[in-house]
Amino acid sequence: MKINVDGLLVYFPYEYIYPEQYAYMLELKRSLDAKGHCLLEMPSGTGKTVTILSLVVAYMLENPHRVRKLVYCSRTVPEIEKVLAELKQLMKYYEDHQVPDSSMLGIVLSSRKNMCVHPDISREREGKIVDARCYGLTASYIRDKRRYDDAIPACQYYEGWDLEGKESHIPTGIYALDDLKEFGRERNWCPYFLARFLIQHAQIIVYSYHYLLDPKIAEVVSKEIPKETVIIFDEAHNIDNVCIESMSVKINRRTIERGTNSIQALEKTITGIKETDTMRLTSEYQKLVQGLKDATEARENDLMLANPVLPDEILKEVVPGNIRTADHFIGFLRRFVEYLKTRLRVQHVVQESPAGFLKDCQQKVCIERKPLRFCAERLASLLRTLEITDMTEFGGLIVKMKINVDGLLVYFPYEYIYPEQYAYMLELKRSLDAKGHCLLEMPSGTGKTVTILSLVVAYMLENPHRVRKLVYCSRTVPEIEKVLAELKQLMKYYEDHQVPDSSMLGIVLSSRKNMCVHPDISREREGKIVDARCYGLTASYIRDKRRYDDAIPACQYYEGWDLEGKESHIPTGIYALDDLKEFGRERNWCPYFLARFLIQHAQIIVYSYHYLLDPKIAEVVSKEIPKETVIIFDEAHNIDNVCIESMSVKINRRTIERGTNSIQALEKTITGIKETDTMRLTSEYQKLVQGLKDATEARENDLMLANPVLPDEILKEVVPGNIRTADHFIGFLRRFVEYLKTRLRVQHVVQESPAGFLKDCQQKVCIERKPLRFCAERLASLLRTLEITDMTEFGGLIVITHFATLVSTYTKGFTIIIEPFDDKTPTVSNPILHFSCLDSSIAVRPIFNRFQSVVITSGTLSPMDMYPKILDFDPVVMSSFTMTLARPCLLPMIVSKGNDQVTISSKFETREDSAVIRNYGQLLVETAKTVPDGIVCFFTSYLYLESVVAAWYDQGIVDTLLRHKLLFIETQDSAETSYALMNYVKACECGRGAVLLAVARGRVSEGVDFDHHLGRAVLMFGIPYVYTQSRILKARLDYLRDQFQIRENDFLTFDALRHAAQCVGRAIRGKTDYGIMIFADKRFSRQDKRGKLPKWIQQHLTDNYCNLSTEEAMQLAKRWLHIMAQPFTREDQLGVSLLTLEQLENTKKEKLEQQAQGEAMDTS
Repeated sequence: MKINVDGLLVYFPYEYIYPEQYAYMLELKRSLDAKGHCLLEMPSGTGKTVTILSLVVAYMLENPHRVRKLVYCSRTVPEIEKVLAELKQLMKYYEDHQVPDSSMLGIVLSSRKNMCVHPDISREREGKIVDARCYGLTASYIRDKRRYDDAIPACQYYEGWDLEGKESHIPTGIYALDDLKEFGRERNWCPYFLARFLIQHAQIIVYSYHYLLDPKIAEVVSKEIPKETVIIFDEAHNIDNVCIESMSVKINRRTIERGTNSIQALEKTITGIKETDTMRLTSEYQKLVQGLKDATEARENDLMLANPVLPDEILKEVVPGNIRTADHFIGFLRRFVEYLKTRLRVQHVVQESPAGFLKDCQQKVCIERKPLRFCAERLASLLRTLEITDMTEFGGLIVKMKINVDGLLVYFPYEYIYPEQYAYMLELKRSLDAKGHCLLEMPSGTGKTVTILSLVVAYMLENPHRVRKLVYCSRTVPEIEKVLAELKQLMKYYEDHQVPDSSMLGIVLSSRKNMCVHPDISREREGKIVDARCYGLTASYIRDKRRYDDAIPACQYYEGWDLEGKESHIPTGIYALDDLKEFGRERNWCPYFLARFLIQHAQIIVYSYHYLLDPKIAEVVSKEIPKETVIIFDEAHNIDNVCIESMSVKINRRTIERGTNSIQALEKTITGIKETDTMRLTSEYQKLVQGLKDATEARENDLMLANPVLPDEILKEVVPGNIRTADHFIGFLRRFVEYLKTRLRVQHVVQESPAGFLKDCQQKVCIERKPLRFCAERLASLLRTLEITDMTEFGGLIVITHFATLVSTYTKGFTIIIEPFDDKTPTVSNPILHFSCLDSSIAVRPIFNRFQSVVITSGTLSPMDMYPKILDFDPVVMSSFTMTLARPCLLPMIVSKGNDQVTISSKFETREDSAVIRNYGQLLVETAKTVPDGIVCFFTSYLYLESVVAAWYDQGIVDTLLRHKLLFIETQDSAETSYALMNYVKACECGRGAVLLAVARGRVSEGVDFDHHLGRAVLMFGIPYVYTQSRILKARLDYLRDQFQIRENDFLTFDALRHAAQCVGRAIRGKTDYGIMIFADKRFSRQDKRGKLPKWIQQHLTDNYCNLSTEEAMQLAKRWLHIMAQPFTREDQLGVSLLTLEQLENTKKEKLEQQAQGEAMDTS
């Protein structure tokens, strides 16, 4: 539309207009005509933004001398983006109608954090850190130094901008944040400094209120804006509060502490400069004699924050003599900070005027008003003179800690520490000093990762010959990424403090699927397919063929790595998955093989458990790790199961079928090779005559999986004659597979020892033990000889040969169970052969023997005395830490009966009782009524979950529940569960609230954190005992009883309660979080169950929280939630659950004094 608004032609970019929009335009025009201010209210959703823009732009074009600029201020980045979207649409309308002289330059200005395109700095999450790092690259004195020292890093975007940006023509148009960043990348210019510069030239500027209202910022960015400007404050209902906040200051004890530390840091810097460059301080003094204005002449890139007072209040006088020299100013600041410290020592509220405060300050510490007025500018001048780039240390963002842990100086990258973190460090150091293993339990959410990293890194730097490497093993990729994020922050802290010889190389290793950068292969979703396709491009014999045939495809990244990677220098630093992939793309190197190679050279390695515990993988990737290594197994409450799985094999009919097909494919390939290249088979035979070791010499890229047995069990002998030739080995495999086929023809369960299996095999098909032991290696050698790259086709045969090697190697600690059907489908014939490891210590024992210190840690290891038995090791330290809390942020309760007084329990005799199921349902409904946001419920098994939910539908409980919250259910399908989780989070985020029904030992119980509102309550329906009728479990229990004297009931209870603790622990992910834990089973009240829960849960599970009914539990929950709803700040935690360095030192002194008093009393 084109509208006439009181004689002004306004272009309006929509085909309709609201009446109130037209009325708004009339009033706004009246204000502009009168050159005055206005206050306009218009309902939300009536197009206020486009109305303002249409009218003001039309007015600017009609009256260019009366209105030269439009500055549109809004509150948040999303709102600013909406303004720019409307502005783009309006200017396109002008362009489409070819309005003469209507092109304008419109820009947005936001923080460096939102505008940075530097590949490294833009990843930082905190704005102040981005500002500090940017300043460290762009400050004029840093750039002056760079002229003489190329090693000083630069920002290519700022340098590009400085070189040509100010002289170049910027095309007119509307530039949103993404447009400026894209423009900056294209021109190699910094978008932030470009926007700052364009403020002088743009006709339309869109930014935040603070850029005009806060004098500290306005003086830096908005001082060039002319008088003939229209300023719009949109969404300005809170503008008075914004003004008040911009001119207000809050100081607490922590501010004073940080100020004191900053003064000490300045003093140290000044002392250093006096020794090396005293002229710098003298020059500043001369400028200050002339006047502050001359002293503060700084380039735009040197100004971080201007004077906090309004421009007309800034003094243009000479700086007072008592703060001109750096030493005098530091002394002045120290006196003022000490005065503030005394003012904070109050027992009651004090209120006074600024004049009263100044009078008291003058009387007590002789500080007058005038030097105080110059303080902000004088400090800014000093920081520039000292060439300090990291303002965070002086702006009070973070003053991190250096802690003395039993004589070891530990750098801790946070400003506070939990008491249990310090206690954990002490125990971990004891273990490292003793060169032994340890078992440490520490509650979830108490910073276990950063505690371990800080202590071990400090120990490595202090004792480089005692500890050469740290290997940190976790379970999932997200957990590994968290470890690397903490490690980056720690190493940045060392770098910021310029600790000598502290630079380290830290790398992550994951599967090819997670590390591949090949444009085609990286799109594959399945790991095995990625492995196979990678192997098909990088195997040595494929690459040998490529020398004679260019048509054979290659991986450019592997070729690049092979050409120069091993000889090149890799910069020190911490490389997460994305960093390695980025580095690989830049250098044209394969990140996966780069990481494999760097394992030998890196001081810190982060990867999955399986890279150490599974012999098939460990022999490929971890064999170069030296003895002087600290191994960390984090979240290791299930480590025994991981060990057992890595040494167990399962064979069913499908495996046999695939194995048979693989043998036929191998036979066909061998026949083809005999006709074309018989020398290849002859060569392999000769090597096998010499010994297996020579035959399996393969380059790193040819090894996919190593031998499935432990290194000390691998035979170094000559391969038996009856499997040396390819034909003989294929015939041998066919006989063994046929034998397995006959063994799977069973009508009832068969259980036997490996020795019994081998005896039967020898009697029936004349296969002896020795050739079976060589099966896995012999097949690997044959596949290499036949130059087979796609291993997916041979998966079944590989499993069979691994079984053959394992069954013939291990006679103790294993059993063979052949079942005619799967437990889940007992009516369908589906025979399965289980080769089950019964002894978890078999896989982990080489780790304990090989490495100096192994740390097993988790939030739920209780009862801890079981782990040394089942893993067969002797820890030098075994400790469980409680959680120090400033408020009782967890509420564990044992609900043993419903409101009808019927006992609730999931035990086999009562689990189908309708009264028990009804009471479980009523407990959930009452919890949903009482507890806000998200509730997670864990059942003992998928079967029990399904039967209970079906009963709840019949009883009407599900309908009642849905009145209060939405319901989501975990299933055995991972895609369905992911979808349920995603929608559960959405329901909690939008305030609707939700209930998630999950299963102990399922995916949700292990890898998902329900922090804050996502898990305000966790219910454990029953004790999650493992399926006790499982024959594999029975065999393991018999073995544990015979070998380790562990009673069946003790192990089952231990296993059930560690999983129960893991489930309920999902609710608490930090000390600011809070959550309810409900153990809904009468058996939890018994001391043999309750006493095996972790200490940090037990300390809150007092007698009055046990044996409750549903109603009693809800009454307690209501009272507790009311307490939790009260404001809770960091200050409430200080000195109790959160310690500053000073408080930590005082706590240590008190403990030493108590010990000394105790010893004195003993001697007396």
